[in-house]
Amino acid sequence: MANSILTPSIITKEALRILHNETTLLNNVNRSYNDRFAKSGAKIGETLNIRKPNQFKIRRGRVVQVNDVVEETIPLTVQQPVGVDLEFDSRELTLSIDDFSERYIRPAVSRLTAALESDMMKYILPRVPNAVVNAGAMSLSQALNAKAKLNEHLAPSSDRYALVNSQQSVDVVEGTSTLFNNQTEIGKQYREGRMGRAAGFDWYETTTAPRFFAGAGTGYLVNGANQQAADQSKPGEVQTLVVDTGTGLLPEGTIFTMAGVFEVNPETKDQTGRLRQFTVINNNGTNATSLVISPAIVTTGAKQNVSAAPADNAPLTLATTASNNYDQGLFFHRDAFTLVTVDLEMPNGVDWKARETLDGVSMRLVRDWDIVNDVWVTRLDILPAYAVLYPDWAVKALSRATP
Repeated sequence: MANSILTPSIITKEALRILHNETTLLNNVNRSYNDRFAKSGAKIGETLNIRKPNQFKIRRGRVVQVNDVVEETIPLTVQQPVGVDLEFDSRELTLSIDDFSERYIRPAVSRLTAALESDMMKYILPRVPNAVVNAGAMSLSQALNAKAKLNEHLAPSSDRYALVNSQQSVDVVEGTSTLFNNQTEIGKQYREGRMGRAAGFDWYETTTAPRFFAGAGTGYLVNGANQQAADQSKPGEVQTLVVDTGTGLLPEGTIFTMAGVFEVNPETKDQTGRLRQFTVINNNGTNATSLVISPAIVTTGAKQNVSAAPADNAPLTLATTASNNYDQGLFFHRDAFTLVTVDLEMPNGVDWKARETLDGVSMRLVRDWDIVNDVWVTRLDILPAYAVLYPDWAVKALSRATP
């Protein structure tokens, strides 16, 4: 049978199929907000404010204690387009879809998938305040401790995933190989990077998680008592913490605790006896006098997350060892993060164009002739937006990186 001429729609659909099969993170996060952009024709601007579920304080006793309902939103911000560009001629477009996919689409989309996941990982990892840290190789105990943290923060028990890098995968599988050799699970390992199920998580391997380099910051103290979110009913995700100048850098993603600031149970608000973990959101410079941190400190009301605000001169204790490299894994519930891909505008006056959507991921293909260089230039684009919906429904796993 003669080969059929490929169309832009066929190529775009094939690219989306490959992306869907090869991705690890993108398939396992919340994508329910896509229609919020689509219903407005992607004309709502660069930021969509997502409404978070309300939280309420429990009453014990007969006397009514009315909750003041203040709806809280978080921004879902459109990022830079991520794309890959190709050149091919008319002869190549007569290839069958299988040949064309193997020679052109698959390698191009593999790079596109890796870039998209890498960008999202770099965004979300520093914004996860909870971590389990191992001074040596990654172990299954980290997964079990991460599971306990998710349970304590009331993350649903279904749709939980573990995303680890190649070295962490080797370390944890070597120590627990029988857990990843279940015959039923082996039959399901059709997707790129899928390892199996263990410790309450579906495990995936990724090469896109960046390493964390722990800065040499030390000696930082809280500067001023009673620092907390200005609006306890609508605290937001971050706040600025004023500190006495220590020495060295506390880089983005640094996990720390403060003396006397304990976690509370999200429902009962009882103190758990464990110090609350916080993360540094921005690189605040060497010898900083203030830090942008998450979560915001909430000491009362329905959104209370700590037992008390830090005292003046309360020391900051880092979870990692200064100047060490750490591999980063991630244990999370699907709704901890969201990814939206916006429908890109379709240009007029071009040779080819197509826009297709598969499982909430929108991709655009455009081709036109470059008259100067006499080549056909084709571009595949995705316009992503992502946000951390529930920071406490995710836990970072930090383990010492090998050189």
